[in-house]
Amino acid sequence: MKIGQILIFIISILIAITYYFIIKNYPELMPTYIQNLQKYFFSNPETPKQQPEYDIIIVGAGLAGLTSAYEANLISNGKLKILLLEQEKKYGGNSIKASSGINILNSPIQEKENIKDSYNLFYNDTIRSGKGKSIPQLVSTLVNDSHDIFNYYTNLGIDLSHVGLLGGHSAARTHRPEKVAVGYHLDSSMFNVVKDIKNIKYQVNSTVIELIYDKDKNEVNGVVYYDSFNKKNVKIYSKCVILTCGGFGHDFESDSLLKEFVPHLMNFPTTNGPQSKGIGMKIARKIGVQLVDMDQVQVHPTAFVNLKNRYEKNKILAAELIRGVGGILINQKGMRFSNELGTRDYVTKRILDNCEKNSNSPIDQYEAFIIINQKCVDIYGPNVYYYINLELLKKYNNFKEFANTFNIPYDKLSETIIKYNKNENGKEDEFGKKVFPMKFDLNEVIYAGIITPSIHYTMGGIKMNNNTEIYNINGQVIKGLFGAGEVTGGVHGGNRLGGNSLLECAVYGRKSAQSAYNLIKKLN
Repeated sequence: MKIGQILIFIISILIAITYYFIIKNYPELMPTYIQNLQKYFFSNPETPKQQPEYDIIIVGAGLAGLTSAYEANLISNGKLKILLLEQEKKYGGNSIKASSGINILNSPIQEKENIKDSYNLFYNDTIRSGKGKSIPQLVSTLVNDSHDIFNYYTNLGIDLSHVGLLGGHSAARTHRPEKVAVGYHLDSSMFNVVKDIKNIKYQVNSTVIELIYDKDKNEVNGVVYYDSFNKKNVKIYSKCVILTCGGFGHDFESDSLLKEFVPHLMNFPTTNGPQSKGIGMKIARKIGVQLVDMDQVQVHPTAFVNLKNRYEKNKILAAELIRGVGGILINQKGMRFSNELGTRDYVTKRILDNCEKNSNSPIDQYEAFIIINQKCVDIYGPNVYYYINLELLKKYNNFKEFANTFNIPYDKLSETIIKYNKNENGKEDEFGKKVFPMKFDLNEVIYAGIITPSIHYTMGGIKMNNNTEIYNINGQVIKGLFGAGEVTGGVHGGNRLGGNSLLECAVYGRKSAQSAYNLIKKLN
């Protein structure tokens, strides 16, 4: 070998050693184009993508989650591997406590009872209740698909044989069972179906704390959840994730969404269970999901005040159906003050404006009285005895006994009842009420309870389209992430119409499964 060749060889070695030393220890000294070449030729190969253990992970086992799991299994002929995670010790969420019913358009029950309803009536009732804030396409899907829900559930043995009129509705379309509360009946029935499906794994005590998100590909590939039984975090991969984990109506935590968006409601009571802390919204927010209508929180006008624990923050809902069958509202002065069949936000405002705040209460508790008679009890059916047995509705021999118990001026109360009985259906009273399901006798047995407005439902949440695909803050759909139920926003706008929450769980629970399945078919 010639001397020149040897020198070139030695110099090349020295350059290589120098390059390696600088690039390892002082990469910022290298020219940009050299850095790029180094990344191209010397970087480690891309880590292989983790293989998914499940096709779909569903987060939350209320009605939306249970319906989504069942639908995914149904449309795939049992070919999908599904994991259903629930943070609590038992399924149900808030939907299991629903008591008034589920809205369905043009059902066999409506037809049997000659109830005239239409798409336009239902759609307009929902838009009007939402104060024009609802996303029209989401409402249209909700109303259109409601017709199929009757057969969907009744084919599984679920009873929806009774229908009633709720506040804000132009027709009676809110369906319920004969003998049990509608939320419990729906959730328990769906759970009993889902738990026997072999390819659906149901797991409790599992709180999802993170979405596995590939930022470069804008896709979700699974979840990290905290196993509270074994006290450890678990990472698990999937092809799709469906969030069905509810709202934030009980979020009084340090990072409270209530405090962030509606601080004036922080001292109100709530009908929500302790699981309603907005977990789905919080984990989705971390990956840049778009939120909508977060300041729209429904305060239900009638939650029972339990005189055995009068100032408890958690209240039991006084179902809207109590007013639907003829219940009336009275203040401490013995006077009516509202159209009892008005929308929830309207009735709530009337209570706040016309009823006294309990000065002894550490929470914001504005109290009024709800009154029904035996005929109302009979129309409502056996479920009303749940309230009576708990003495939330207490029996009184007549109106005078009731008035004396609560120091209500009987002369004013009797005047109010006599005036109310003169109203006729179709003619508006002083509060705009024109449907009067019941008349009262001052000497008849009545049932009465104290009610107060309470946080009940969060209309805001994760923004989705009518295929339940989720948007990021740039308006792009996040691949592999879907949502249904109260965790999502846009359906109810500024105020939810009674009976639409269970319907939303049903319609969009099914939709989320269908959209996830369609994506999985493309991936396969």
